Amino acid sequence: MIKMIVVKIIFLLLLLNSSPDYDYTWTKAICEDNVCQDFLIKCNQGELVEMSAISGKVVFSNNWIDKREEKGHC
Repeated sequence: MIKMIVVKIIFLLLLLNSSPDYDYTWTKAICEDNVCQDFLIKCNQGELVEMSAISGKVVFSNNWIDKREEKGHC
C-alpha cells in the first residue's frame, strides 16, 4: 500500500516538473487550392515541432482564392 502511494507521488512530481517540447502554439488554416483545414501548430525556438488537425476539411467554390500572404509555420 505504501509503495503504491510513493509511486503515485513520484509520478505526479515527474509530471509536474516536465516541460513541454514546445514554447509557442497557435492555430492556422492551411489550404491547398480551395480546400482548407485548421491545424494546431507547436513550435520550439522557431522550429516546427508538431502539427495536428483540429477541424475537418472545408471546401470552397472552385474560383475561391486565398488572399493571405504565405508565411512559415513558426
